[in-house]
Amino acid sequence: MAATTRQEFTAFYLQRTTQEFAEDLDKVRAADDFKADSVPFLVHALQQGTELYSARDQERVVRPAAAKMAAADEDVDMVEPTAVANDEEEQNADAVAIGKKEKTDKKERKEKCKKKKKTTSG
Repeated sequence: MAATTRQEFTAFYLQRTTQEFAEDLDKVRAADDFKADSVPFLVHALQQGTELYSARDQERVVRPAAAKMAAADEDVDMVEPTAVANDEEEQNADAVAIGKKEKTDKKERKEKCKKKKKTTSG
């Protein structure tokens, strides 16, 4: 990976990280024990987060168009769009059915508890 890609990704990562954690970073900077010489340490700590991403991922973020072309060159299993749509519909239907079953089971357990309370208290 080119050094410029790494530098561009690091700049992008720091920008996004500081945006996402702006409130927390403000609290750190406002702390009594935070000094001006702590800034490089804080920046270095944030930069280390870039190591979590592979060179390929960094390249995709920095150069999305180039990454799309590279991805097009890779061997990819092609799936019929309708098959994918049907699978998603089936999964959604299954999830709904499971949710309904869980609610029904919960109601049945509540009713059993009520019956037990009535028989033991009466």
